[in-house]
Amino acid sequence: MANGGARAFGGAGGCQWRTGWSTASGDAPDTKQPQTIASLKFTNIGSRSCTVRGFPGVDLVGGKGTWSLGRSTQKVEAVTVQRGASTYSPVYLAPAKDGTAQNFPVSSVRVTPPNATRTAILSWPWKSDLIGGKSAPYGTYLDPIGLHFGG
Repeated sequence: MANGGARAFGGAGGCQWRTGWSTASGDAPDTKQPQTIASLKFTNIGSRSCTVRGFPGVDLVGGKGTWSLGRSTQKVEAVTVQRGASTYSPVYLAPAKDGTAQNFPVSSVRVTPPNATRTAILSWPWKSDLIGGKSAPYGTYLDPIGLHFGG
């Protein structure tokens, strides 16, 4: 389900979003690199343009419980998304090496767009685990909506 998404309704101004991974993030995280970037894609499926501002809520769910991702220090700005158009939120991932005790195996991702009232559940499209905890050399966190890397 790398490019598919679940719907998440609600939010300021009656925004309605289809949430999923962008096309470029369909590639598996490169475990030879200390950090890689995937993008969450938010498509406006409402009947009019929508202005959104902030960070999505992102929870990684796996065999070790739930991990709520931290936020970057990127400046948050309002973004107006036309009907049928998309905006993105980059997610920085620190892939784990096999056999690392701090591995966090991910099975699904819960995503709540800013100001939304419902959460979309996305499958984790990669086989790679992530490095969990604060000891990760680079870390796993996200940027606000409106920034885009890849796809």
